[in-house]
Amino acid sequence: MVDYSNIELTVFDELESTNTYLLQKQEEEGLSSGEAVQALRQSAGRGRYDRKWEDTGGNMALSIYLEPDIAVQHLSQIAFVTAIAVVKTILAQGVPQESIRLKWPNDVLLEGKKCCGILIERAGDKGLVVGTGINVAAAPADKACILHYVSANLEDVVSAYLTSFKALYVAWQEFGFEHIVEQWMAYAWKLEEEIEVKLRHQQFKGVFKRLDKDGALIVKRSDTQEIQRITAGEIF
Repeated sequence: MVDYSNIELTVFDELESTNTYLLQKQEEEGLSSGEAVQALRQSAGRGRYDRKWEDTGGNMALSIYLEPDIAVQHLSQIAFVTAIAVVKTILAQGVPQESIRLKWPNDVLLEGKKCCGILIERAGDKGLVVGTGINVAAAPADKACILHYVSANLEDVVSAYLTSFKALYVAWQEFGFEHIVEQWMAYAWKLEEEIEVKLRHQQFKGVFKRLDKDGALIVKRSDTQEIQRITAGEIF
């Protein structure tokens, strides 16, 4: 095992899904906070809404089991913590800041194309599995990878990610979510621009104004001019 400041990483040549592996292990034998797995290749990677995350090898597929000292209603904040860790990881490889944007709730974009998948899943009563996939060496035609922009290798990306994630995770628990929101907003995609919001039972256009203190999307609707708070959905 490799120790990254209390994160114990085990590397596998191949897994179906790093998230699934940890979820099953937690159910069958239990896990300690900080246990992490990386797969050099995933055969059945998953994203939000059970979308398939394509993996052709050479990319980062990594999941961490954590038990945050945070109230249950705030656990979803870790998606924003993770997204900023990915931003810092990409910056560390030499990608210019202006090329990176964060699309609510947890997409990381390079030059407007998605380069990262983040999947947060509950594990037991107090645990979370934080899964992160970063396109390092390859990506589908409609996605981006780091090697499209700068020279990078997988080991450096993993090391930078774990270092950034650990620091942000500790800061989130010690100092709260406000500074996480501030960092996220610095990379916000389509801020003060019209976006399309897709919810479970409706779809509308509006101007993205900001995130609130809990990470909810604040939108001024184009049809009614009303301010609406969005806690779950997608934007385009």
